[in-house]
Amino acid sequence: MTPDFPPLLTGHELKVGQHPARKAASGFLKGKYGAGDTLWVRDKTTLDYAILLEPDVSRERVLEMLFLQMVALGDSIGALAPPEVAITYDWPNRIYANEAFIGSVNAILSDDDGEDGCPTYLVIHTKIAVHPKPGAADPGFNKDETTLYDEGCFDLNTLQLLESSSRHFMTWLNSWQEEGLKQILQQLDGRMNKDQQIKLGVEEGQYLGMDEQGDAFVKSDGKTHSIAAKDALETRLGLQS
Repeated sequence: MTPDFPPLLTGHELKVGQHPARKAASGFLKGKYGAGDTLWVRDKTTLDYAILLEPDVSRERVLEMLFLQMVALGDSIGALAPPEVAITYDWPNRIYANEAFIGSVNAILSDDDGEDGCPTYLVIHTKIAVHPKPGAADPGFNKDETTLYDEGCFDLNTLQLLESSSRHFMTWLNSWQEEGLKQILQQLDGRMNKDQQIKLGVEEGQYLGMDEQGDAFVKSDGKTHSIAAKDALETRLGLQS
């Protein structure tokens, strides 16, 4: 079965073990891939795919696409999963089901900017544990990690989630282009784990919320300060060309 992608996205199947984000980035540099190309791994256990974009916004704004995909995944899983499966996030890029980690949204960002001053490419990489891998420990052995199957999504498969999440991504992309980041951040904050501790370098504190750019407000030693989403994403994701 081949996934049915929404308009403007073109699918390219990969084998298990291949890294979709790295292949998308290297393929762009070789002229093989361009905007909308979506590289996905045919894997029954893990949703693993990358969307290649050619941004028309500044480097300061381009990482908003990760927040957009976080919300798209929350909507997609919420539509396909039983109602008792609660999807939440840790700022800035981690995803949880019933308080256990299932995956994250990562990125590869070009080092170079084009003539318009925008990065030449951005690859959004999504990886979600859908079914247990063969030989995996029994559910509950590691209470901090899980799969969607172990949380009750018995009929959900990776291709369904690939199709659904890519459609939700395009819907939110259209919304972002017309209305900006505000509505996306409202959706993101509504699912955010409010008791998380955020640490970046020497900065650490209790998560309080986000500002209009998606930067996190944190409280430590009785004082409130912010941690920039761009700094956190670049540090945690190791963004590179």
